[in-house]
Formats: sequence, C-alpha cells, structure tokens
Amino acid sequence: MSGLILCSKQSKIPYYIAELNLNIYSIEELSYYLYHHLYLIEDEFFNDKLVQYIEQECRRPKVAAKLRNCIQEKAPFGECVKIILTASAYYSERELDKIQDTLSEIGNKSLSERRKARADILMGCKKYTGALSAYREVLAKRDRNDSTQFCSDVWYNIGVVYIKMFLFQEALEAFFHAYACCPREELIDDMLRICLIWQNETEVLKIVGKYKVTDERLQKCRNQVDREREVLMQESFMEKLQKEVSAVSQEDIQDLTRTKLMYYVAGKWKASYRDEMIG
Repeated sequence: MSGLILCSKQSKIPYYIAELNLNIYSIEELSYYLYHHLYLIEDEFFNDKLVQYIEQECRRPKVAAKLRNCIQEKAPFGECVKIILTASAYYSERELDKIQDTLSEIGNKSLSERRKARADILMGCKKYTGALSAYREVLAKRDRNDSTQFCSDVWYNIGVVYIKMFLFQEALEAFFHAYACCPREELIDDMLRICLIWQNETEVLKIVGKYKVTDERLQKCRNQVDREREVLMQESFMEKLQKEVSAVSQEDIQDLTRTKLMYYVAGKWKASYRDEMIG
C-alpha cells in the first residue's frame, strides 16, 4: 500500500487481499482500503478469516465480535464497513458522512453497474487481468434492463485494457463490439487510431471501406497518432534511465557499476510490468 498511514498497532502477520495483491498490517490500513475501494467490496469480503485477523492479529476482540454478529445476521455490507471505519478512528465525522453517501449511491445502482464500477477500479489500479475478468463477468451476467449504451461502454473499456496490454487485435475486436452495441462515430476514429499505432494498414483499409471513412478523416487520425508518437519519442531511453537513476541513493550508486545499474533499473521496469499485467 502506497503512502504513509499512522497506525495504532501493526500486526506481525499481514492480511492478504487478493483483489489488489495487497497486504495490510493494521485496522487503519484496512479502513483505508475500504474507504477508497468501496466498489471492490462484496459481501464475501467480510468472513471468518477477516474476523479472526482483527481478533488475533490486530488484538481488537470487541471489533471482531461486532463484525461477527453483523455477518451472522447477514446485515448489509455497509454495516460491516462502518464497524471497521468507526473502530479505526482514522476518519473524521465529515469523512464518515461522505462514505455513507457513497454507500447509499452503491445501494441505488443496479448489480451490473456495481460490477462495472468494480472493474473500472481494477483497471485504474492497473490490475488488467483482474479488470478483464470483471468486465467479462458484467457482460456474462448482464441484466435485460441494461442499456445498449451500457454494454457498449463495457466493451469500450475492455478495448482500453487490451491497449494497455499492447494486445491491439483484441482491442480492435472489443471496439467493434462496442460499435455494434451502440454505433458512435468516435468509435470509428478509435478503431483507426488503434490500427495506426499497431501499424496495420490492412486493418486500416478494412475500416475505411466498411465505414466509408473519408480521406480527410483518415488523415486527421494519422496526424493525431503522429503527434502522440513524437511526444513519446522526445523522451529518449537515456532520459528515462536518468529519471530512474535519480531515485537511487548516492550511497547505492557508488556501489553499482554502469552495467549493474542498467540491470538494477531494468529489474525495476520488469517488476512494474509484471505487477501491471499479472496483478
């Protein structure tokens, strides 16, 4: 968990939250997670394992007892959330009022909307594999009342996730589905830009023919992609390397040869990539 959180007592054994591949070590960290990721929380989150962690590792038996009773009575998950937040004393009354508003908002949303919000959070946290699975669940279990616009938005977000994973063919197919659900002109431009970034002129020509794209419109998309590419190329590999090196302490740098330093930074990049793609 990033950032600094003032904790009253830290546990020696962490509680693992698989959703974000996250270890927490205190009731305050648990509160922080709940406060900022409400849409990720499902009823199953509050279980005997969590109660045991709060009771034994956090040494908060009274809180554990309240949570256990709440679970046994099958109370709304919002009640369980409030037990944790109140027990931690980490948030002010104003912040607790805000979380109550969010809980009410969640209660007013359809199941499909809540599932999509959960997938959106996973995508925002760069947990792309989990986000894809969550979006697929939205589509597989969608309600008959879900609008075509809603389904189109889900497919669009799937396409965005695939782009972030550099899977352009899959992204293009997702955007085709998004357009089929709810035809929008901007989606055609998105398809073209994907193919141009992908440098797949065959697919570009298919889209141009299928959607009767004018030469002027195609050129506009080419210009947009070229400008974005130029911005990316302005920051050279060595400039990126220098940024990473600047985060290394002077003492550590003295102990690293040039080759070792390159491996050090490359290792950081690989770890970041694994976290984004696998997480």
